[in-house]
Amino acid sequence: MTRLLKIFALHCLMLLPFLVTQNGCSGAVSSVFGEPIQLTEPGVLDRKNASYVLAGDIVAPGTAFIIRESGITLDLNGHTIRYGEKDAKEAFGILIEGYHRRDIRLLNGIIVQGDGNCSGNKHSIGCNPVYIPSGVKNLEVAHLDITYASSSTSGIQMMWGGESDIHHNVLKDLGTELGNRHQGAAVIEAHRGEKMSVHHNRIARARHIGIRVGEEGSIYDNEIHLDSCATNSTGISAAGGLIRRNRITGEGIHPIGIWPGNNILVEDNYVEVQSTRPGEEYGSTGAACLRMTWGNDNVRVRGNTFILHAGGEGEKGFSSWGRALWVGLPDPGQKAVFENNRIVALNSDGKSIAAAIAVVCNNASPDLIFRNNTVVSNWGNVLLSDKYGHADGYPRFVGNRFVRKGTDDTYRTIRSRYSSRPSTGIFIGNTYVGGASRESLDLEFHGSGKREVGFGRFIDIEVTDATDRPVPEARVQISNGEGRTISSGKTDGTGRFRAEVVDYFLTNENGQKRNGRADPTENPVRRAESPFSVVVEKDGKRVSQTFDDSIPSDFSIPLEDKE
Repeated sequence: MTRLLKIFALHCLMLLPFLVTQNGCSGAVSSVFGEPIQLTEPGVLDRKNASYVLAGDIVAPGTAFIIRESGITLDLNGHTIRYGEKDAKEAFGILIEGYHRRDIRLLNGIIVQGDGNCSGNKHSIGCNPVYIPSGVKNLEVAHLDITYASSSTSGIQMMWGGESDIHHNVLKDLGTELGNRHQGAAVIEAHRGEKMSVHHNRIARARHIGIRVGEEGSIYDNEIHLDSCATNSTGISAAGGLIRRNRITGEGIHPIGIWPGNNILVEDNYVEVQSTRPGEEYGSTGAACLRMTWGNDNVRVRGNTFILHAGGEGEKGFSSWGRALWVGLPDPGQKAVFENNRIVALNSDGKSIAAAIAVVCNNASPDLIFRNNTVVSNWGNVLLSDKYGHADGYPRFVGNRFVRKGTDDTYRTIRSRYSSRPSTGIFIGNTYVGGASRESLDLEFHGSGKREVGFGRFIDIEVTDATDRPVPEARVQISNGEGRTISSGKTDGTGRFRAEVVDYFLTNENGQKRNGRADPTENPVRRAESPFSVVVEKDGKRVSQTFDDSIPSDFSIPLEDKE
């Protein structure tokens, strides 16, 4: 059993009281038009605004129950539906038919796929425990224990609709086959459903995708374990909204913890992944805790723990690799902020790629920002460019804590791969621990691609008046040695202004190959940005001053002169 699976199994034992209570749910839900209707066999539920209650376990050769009206509650009353017992092209546990259905509740029991031969199609539809082909609004699916295993099958498959609540379910996807990995198979599938709330579910196993929802989704307090059988296996995917306090572990082929969309907050999640076997499509595809590769905007990622493992701990001697964060913004106008996260990438063999922050997805945005994170690795804390793409646009790394783990001499704090591709970045006010440093570089400065990284610090300026009192709301502008404005704004209520200043760049002279040596330790060109000039103005008073990288990071400017 792999380390990740052991962790997940132990955590599941801690949840046993929750599961016993959940699966023991019973008690009929009263119909708004009288007593609940007792169910003793498979059938069609078509009485509007009625409550149906299962009187005992049932076995269905094909589909167990079809719901054809709105306002229906189906309470399994702690009993078991076993569907698809005979061979069939299609067989569902619960099927909701018709258009514009709403106010439907599926509650309290067990749904198990039977022994009949059944297979899903390229959209993972055909043998689903719960299938909603035409969409439902105000759907609730709660306190169900669902197990299924057929090829190319999703668990709860909701094609359209939204504004629904899926919560406190336990789902086990025991399948190992997937016909169309581009479409994918999600245990909880609602990628066309808007304003979905999916929370407090435990997905004991997913062959490909755990939870996938559309715009304005809320995915929180779920537990998901990936045992991936195909490329782009993902714990949680959301087009927009909120991903919060989920726990995701992943193994198998190409496990990815979280794949966010636009206008989304990813907060306080725990993700731990390692690829443990190669895939037929690409061989060794690595793993990632979070992926943003095809363009995202307005993304906030904060307070998460991301842990990536690499090395020779997989199946049959397979040596895994990966990137804890696998990111890039290909549009210069896109924005994403990663802040206050713990990001760890460790290999166990001293050689496998284990990148903590990998900006390798054709980044072009200066508003890809990593701020106040703790970043730990024994291979590389930051990777700028690799075989997947480049890191242009000068992503910013501000106030982070870069930690070197171990003493392997292959470690570098900042590195790149594929020397013909751009590798750029700005590093401001970071701290370096355990052997991490600004000088610990493998940036292939010999290469033909643009290699340029800037290093700097925070400058705190206090503006005072003639009596040494602070001056709030004074305008401050700082320019570099070429006269280009690098920071501007106003002092705060205490008369202070903080700027992020780059003292120097290391560059390979705009990407021109300087010699033929393939030596990653080759010295780059150092280009100083100083001397800097700072201008302070308020109420007709104006003062200017110059400083260079030798000045302390905290100094005062008296605003006394009048010009």
